[in-house]
Amino acid sequence: APWSESNNLAVGGMRMDKLGNVEFHGDVKATKMLVEARWWSDFVFSPNYRLRTIEEVDTFIKTNQHLPDMPSESDVCKDGIDVAEMQATQQRKIEELTLYIIQLKKQMDAMKLELEQFKQ
Repeated sequence: APWSESNNLAVGGMRMDKLGNVEFHGDVKATKMLVEARWWSDFVFSPNYRLRTIEEVDTFIKTNQHLPDMPSESDVCKDGIDVAEMQATQQRKIEELTLYIIQLKKQMDAMKLELEQFKQ
């Protein structure tokens, strides 16, 4: 394989530097990919986790036009995304949504109970 003067390998649409960093120009297809994660979002279920109120999320979205803890469209288009970081952050948002649904279910159950008491 041809090595450039800077000690980098260049083949077709792929370049690899001497540190193993690879750049592809074109599509990458795989049947499986392992991405090493630096963190995961189970801390969302800790009793000490401070889940934002729906009002706080609403205000943040109105101000910033994206979800809290997520990059903006302009940042993603400019910088790209770290796949492991994005997957973990999206999982965090899924877990937060699950907590919001649980809160809503508890509120609905309480309202149903109150309604039943008024019917008697």
